[in-house]
Amino acid sequence: MGLTASFGKKVRGLKTTADELPDYVERVLRRFQVQKEDGESFAAWVGRADEADLK
Repeated sequence: MGLTASFGKKVRGLKTTADELPDYVERVLRRFQVQKEDGESFAAWVGRADEADLK
């Protein structure tokens, strides 16, 4: 949906269980908060983020 729609980004070697998912989501969102540029959306950040930042 929208002008910058996409299907997401596959991260090689990333495997997480349902039990680990909350910690994973928190870790990625914290990295987004630290690394994002002013006004940058989460989707835009994911598009430019290193794979290591998404693991």
